[in-house]
Amino acid sequence: MAAASSSSSSSRSYASSSSYSQLPPYAQNLIGPIDSNWTPNSAVSDLTDEFSTPQGQLRPLDLGPPGYQATIVLFEGTAEERTIYLGPWEVVGHDHRRILWQCSYQLERLEHFLPSPSPTETFPHTLHSRHRQFSDPCQLEQYVTFRERHRIRYTSEDGVVIHDQPIEVKYEFTTVESAIHFQGDLRRKDLVDCFDVDVVWTDTQGRTDTFGNIRGIGTVQRLKLWSDRQNTSHSLTIFANRADRRYKEYQVDQFEDYRRFLDTWLMAHSSDSEYHGISYPTDAFELPSPQITAASSYQLSTNSLWQTDLPTLPEPAEEDDPTP
Repeated sequence: MAAASSSSSSSRSYASSSSYSQLPPYAQNLIGPIDSNWTPNSAVSDLTDEFSTPQGQLRPLDLGPPGYQATIVLFEGTAEERTIYLGPWEVVGHDHRRILWQCSYQLERLEHFLPSPSPTETFPHTLHSRHRQFSDPCQLEQYVTFRERHRIRYTSEDGVVIHDQPIEVKYEFTTVESAIHFQGDLRRKDLVDCFDVDVVWTDTQGRTDTFGNIRGIGTVQRLKLWSDRQNTSHSLTIFANRADRRYKEYQVDQFEDYRRFLDTWLMAHSSDSEYHGISYPTDAFELPSPQITAASSYQLSTNSLWQTDLPTLPEPAEEDDPTP
């Protein structure tokens, strides 16, 4: 039970996606229809028979793993730069947590060492939609990074350690679902949803500074809502790039009057959505009404361009003087 609770993996989704149907169209055309007797070496044999080329001079056709879920670039910006295709992952360990990745081939392995033993102190970082304005905001969750350098060790299929040093880790996932699942396994919390916000402030750190400039604790960041897998409590995380440049996490039940706010919000939203009347024109201009007093008298001109249909009332009869 302890091992099961301390590790998370994605082998189920990897196994289901490693079929022939997941290959790209150009790869299916190269290898032909699926055959139980087909192997990469048989494809090489067919090529050698057709062109009469010795088999020893050809290498097996490498189309990449059909079921990989993410990629990472090692030795970025150098002549030795290489892209590693990552398959299923597994988060293991207690005091020294790390992510084990199965790579392109069966014996390759990439290990991602996490600096903190606590899942609640691990914060995968994704971008605000304004950082890539021509991309789908939801797809930005596929690009997972971290705010500090992490140690990455990559071992080849021959058991040779090719890379073992701290780097700026950048994962690019093939689907949004796998990226969300990966982030949840790191934190042992399910990522419920994420929201792009322009500025976040608190009651102790205001929205603006002393000069009136917008500051808060974080600006142009992605706010994330998490659900704990053990007690189902919810929390919010935000990167405080305007404060101490660290991630902040707040429990949802710590906010004042949030239930009253939600009830008032729902009532206002329902009222506005049900209103189908004619709104008051915003460009209308109305003159102020004149002040009418009891001593003022008005008389209609007979030369006016309009007539009234008001009824003519008889003058009141004069009363007799009651004095004897």
